[in-house]
Amino acid sequence: MAEQFPQFDGHLWINQEFSNVDPSVGPDSALMFAVLKRYAPTIAPQAFAQMGYLAGKFATNALLSIKGPVTAKSYNAAVINLKNQKTDILCKPYYVGKLPYHIPNNTNIIVDYKNKDVVVKNGCTAIAAVDKSVAQTRIWEKKFNLNTGK
Repeated sequence: MAEQFPQFDGHLWINQEFSNVDPSVGPDSALMFAVLKRYAPTIAPQAFAQMGYLAGKFATNALLSIKGPVTAKSYNAAVINLKNQKTDILCKPYYVGKLPYHIPNNTNIIVDYKNKDVVVKNGCTAIAAVDKSVAQTRIWEKKFNLNTGK
């Protein structure tokens, strides 16, 4: 990009939903890279891989939390009860919860392109609550301890 548009090199800030695609970010990122290398070596690591990894991680955590028989009903209840799901791929712990709407990933990082690399400009930053649903979501997060670690 810098070669085509040098004026943007280091000046194109982008909100990024997940952590930078880098195995050194943390254990989940490293495991995602290992899984890709082993099972899909021709697929480049990217945000879709992060999303798929997280879907698998959270589904597995829900399944492992079930006491008794695993049924559609017990699995759905386990998913609804997911909260405080920590990962280095997201800024805050993930949750589902039984809420009127779902905006658990309302914090992101800001990246830039510099010398052909994606670099973090600002770490975890709350998305501006210009929409009342984001502000309401943050109230629910605190009220129900959805991502506070409690």
